[in-house]
Amino acid sequence: MASSPRHQEKLNGQDAAALIALGVGIFALGLVTPVGAWMVTSRVWGYHVARPVLTAGVFVLWGVLWFVLRQRWRGRTLPARSVVLRAAGLGLLGLFLGAPVLAMFWPDIPLP
Repeated sequence: MASSPRHQEKLNGQDAAALIALGVGIFALGLVTPVGAWMVTSRVWGYHVARPVLTAGVFVLWGVLWFVLRQRWRGRTLPARSVVLRAAGLGLLGLFLGAPVLAMFWPDIPLP
């Protein structure tokens, strides 16, 4: 049985919070790669310090964001399509940022 064109799938707030936090976490991890490489090459921090500190910061950001969004969206329903598209967009952007493809744009930053 086909659904009407006005019917829209909904996600509860806790599921939406998990998806958005996931997208932001992947984006932040993708951002850590060029930032960490820059910090190592410019001698701001050593390799053994920069990568773990930045990665731990990303996990803290992910956990805090998930908790805050979960509390804020508790009991609400959100449109599934917009939540999934936003989370997927952030995730894909994070994968692009962390990929070695960036070496084409910034050849002076050696990616690990």
